[in-house]
Amino acid sequence: MFGRVITFWKTNSADIPAGSKGATYSANLGSDNKKLVDAGATQKGGKVTAQNALLLTLDTDLQAIARTAHAIAQDVPGFDDRFAPPEHYNPAEVLATANAYLTQLAVAPSDDVATKAAKAARVTQFTDHALPATFVADLQAAVTAIGSVKGTHEAGREKGVASTTATAQLARDGKKQVNYLDVIAQNLYKGNAEQLRAWDSASHVERDPNHQGSTPTPAPTATAK
Repeated sequence: MFGRVITFWKTNSADIPAGSKGATYSANLGSDNKKLVDAGATQKGGKVTAQNALLLTLDTDLQAIARTAHAIAQDVPGFDDRFAPPEHYNPAEVLATANAYLTQLAVAPSDDVATKAAKAARVTQFTDHALPATFVADLQAAVTAIGSVKGTHEAGREKGVASTTATAQLARDGKKQVNYLDVIAQNLYKGNAEQLRAWDSASHVERDPNHQGSTPTPAPTATAK
């Protein structure tokens, strides 16, 4: 997505002159993207790289859940209190946050009828706001997958954590630049349906198609670790 956004603004560079905020955001995104590519090219160890990717994807999903909960809280006061995003990017905090979310969403064998109904209602609130119907199962599967990968490469743990943290910080900063550029695009191309469609296509984030129609992965009762 970063690459498409960079290409979009290179193509439309005349609309964001040198020295403008838009040009600065575009340059910042280009820098972040290059650093991400360089980091990916120099990473060592397949298992460490796999965990990095899984953690980054999980963190992105947690941010989406937290953002959606914040919006829902406009009409359901306190709803977002149950879904605070991780304050810092590190594997332990990301996993603990994911498990905390699952405690609020995933049905456990010990849940009584009222608890099951409350969790189902929370899930419906999220799916009513365009999160995929499989988002809870996807969250369970991600936590399980990260645990499995983690257990195979303890020797590379410290290096992997450092690499993951740096990559996540670059990705988050890149997303911030895209958010700024989105505001500029929406204002700049107001009334220009063709350009807005092109921008929407460039800034769209794809979801993994393998999640669609997949069988939910069962998980034990979620607990913070």
